[in-house]
Amino acid sequence: MPLTLVRRAGPDTLGKLEGAARRRFREAEKLLNNSERLGAIYLFGYSIEITLKSAYYRTIGLVPTHTIDPLLHRKPAEAAIAAMPLLPRHPITGGPHAGHHLVGWARLLEQTRAANGGPMVNAIATKMHDHARAVFHCWVEFLRYRDNRPYDVEVKAVRAAAKWFRVNATRLWS
Repeated sequence: MPLTLVRRAGPDTLGKLEGAARRRFREAEKLLNNSERLGAIYLFGYSIEITLKSAYYRTIGLVPTHTIDPLLHRKPAEAAIAAMPLLPRHPITGGPHAGHHLVGWARLLEQTRAANGGPMVNAIATKMHDHARAVFHCWVEFLRYRDNRPYDVEVKAVRAAAKWFRVNATRLWS
């Protein structure tokens, strides 16, 4: 009997994560073209999250073939985000939701680059933070469980941010 989809997925690697960001963006575009706006917003936001995480992992020295270990890589990053002062709280849950907190991942990425001696170009950092804050107000991971109708302005903002992150993905870590 063939392996199930979940068993075929294998371990998470940086290369798989970066590929997933590109695929989720393309899938969001297809959903948007088919008037599935909430699904599009969800996947655009998710592609941004993946792009920020990928850039962070590259900043700490991972390469595309490197396995992302939850205990060595993800959990310490999430703990650092959760401990950030003045991190905006989610308007519904009140929590930071560090694993999916776009503003937190953007801050962590910029702080890590600066600490490692390769600070981000100011114009890129400013745009990254502007887009992360804009998306924070209309994207959250639990949208996948909801049935809402996004406003045009929300769709446009999240799509524009996702496009910016797609185009500038390499500039976030190099």
